Amino acid sequence: MTVPIVTAEDQDQLDKVDGFLHDQRFNIDNLRFDRNSSSVSLPFEKEDRDSVSGRWYQFFFQRWTVPIFEHVVQIAHAISCDVEDPEQISSYTFEQVQYDPRERLVRILGCPHLRIVVEVPRLNISVLSTGKPLGVRKILTVLGCEIS
Repeated sequence: MTVPIVTAEDQDQLDKVDGFLHDQRFNIDNLRFDRNSSSVSLPFEKEDRDSVSGRWYQFFFQRWTVPIFEHVVQIAHAISCDVEDPEQISSYTFEQVQYDPRERLVRILGCPHLRIVVEVPRLNISVLSTGKPLGVRKILTVLGCEIS
């Protein structure tokens, strides 16, 4: 079951989507453009820092485990979808989501050097949580700075 987290149907709401996606990891090979439903979907992983477990402290060190869950960014009313992927490395992070109302284009910029361009008649982009667990990430900090 998917649960909507944030949706943007105008330029003002797009900042919330951009903020939620920024620095989240995804695999470009999982991008899907469904012509029948006129949608583009891209699964990505997000850490749930509110559900930390196994917290351990020793002097200046701190270690804990953070669960990772699958989410999906979905663009509705898609007419076309083009990907510029000069690096060909599959794994990227979201850098910025833009919408140009004059050209009717949604641009998703990934790091490093990835550009996804989706033509749409109007803006409708959503972030959904699938609730599917993808694993955990073990984190170690020294004096509050994350090192792993």
